[in-house]
Amino acid sequence: MTQLIINQLDFLLMYCGLAWLLVLVVARTGGWNPGHWLNSKLFAGAVALLALLHGWQTFDMSGALHGLFTEETWAWIVLSENLVLVGLSLLLWWFSPKRRAAQRLSANQRDTVYLVIILFNVLAVSSMAILQTDEHERKAGLSAALLARSQVALAALDANLLKDLKNSDADLDSPAYQQLKKN
Repeated sequence: MTQLIINQLDFLLMYCGLAWLLVLVVARTGGWNPGHWLNSKLFAGAVALLALLHGWQTFDMSGALHGLFTEETWAWIVLSENLVLVGLSLLLWWFSPKRRAAQRLSANQRDTVYLVIILFNVLAVSSMAILQTDEHERKAGLSAALLARSQVALAALDANLLKDLKNSDADLDSPAYQQLKKN
């Protein structure tokens, strides 16, 4: 499981940045009072900076922040952050004044924000699965190509020439070694 998360670390970092933006959108559409900290510019700025940080980490080839932890620890931290952000966006909407007011008015009304949150996460998870499947198929193709090339190289070797070698420095001057080297 850890290797799967490590393989998808760049995707998880991008997803984490998008999840921060989802938290901001849910907080802004929640109908909180204008003086509430979820409506403050400081909160919006902090969330935007976190989203940009994760976007930068996704495309940062040097891995500047990856040196703080091992790859396994970093992968689990990012996955945990994603899960917390999904839960936070659901909780923000659950406790939002706008959702409560809509629930009081009409009990049968579908909650479109929940559907958007769920759709966002289903798309992210399915994208990760597709990327993992594609990577697995690519690795299988590379392994098959390597095996085919090694079988061709093995077929080109003469087994009788290998028997004549003694695994010493004297082999360097032997005709069998020279013949193998030529092939």
